[in-house]
Amino acid sequence: MQENNRVEYAMEVRRNYLVDNCLNFEAIIYKGSPMDLVCKQIDKSTIIKFIGYAISRCVKSFNVSKNMNEDQIIDMAVDWVESYSTKGSFDEPTIRIEEIIAFLELAKTGRYGQPFDRIDASVLQEWFEKYYKERRQVHYDNLDAKKYNPEIRTINENDRLDRALVSLAGKMGGMKNIEG
Repeated sequence: MQENNRVEYAMEVRRNYLVDNCLNFEAIIYKGSPMDLVCKQIDKSTIIKFIGYAISRCVKSFNVSKNMNEDQIIDMAVDWVESYSTKGSFDEPTIRIEEIIAFLELAKTGRYGQPFDRIDASVLQEWFEKYYKERRQVHYDNLDAKKYNPEIRTINENDRLDRALVSLAGKMGGMKNIEG
């Protein structure tokens, strides 16, 4: 990824998905790019590179003696794309690409834990499970609110996919590889 694209990437994540260093769950869960739909439209290797780049940014932000190497980063990205590219349900919406990116940005702040002497796939997965519990609670709170307020609606899944694909294509434009 080119240097100016790295800056744009970081700024866009913060602007759109983080508010006062907190996740904007409304923007991520209900308006993001559903992994299952994006994987049908874009080559999975491109998505893996994009998520791999985000993982790389996250792990490089820690000063630990045992950090992830490029192969481990790619393996983690493949695992996440494969695991989270299944269709969600009403109770469990599909994981969005943006939420993985925003999660990794917040992980750098220590919100989900400290790496101590190492950062590897098991540490990232443990942190993601903490994030997922938080996400699930926010989603269930929103479901309860919708029961009592029928005016609250989410955007049509097809409209969301169209916008997400255009946005994602722009974000991936200058990417050459995950290490840049």
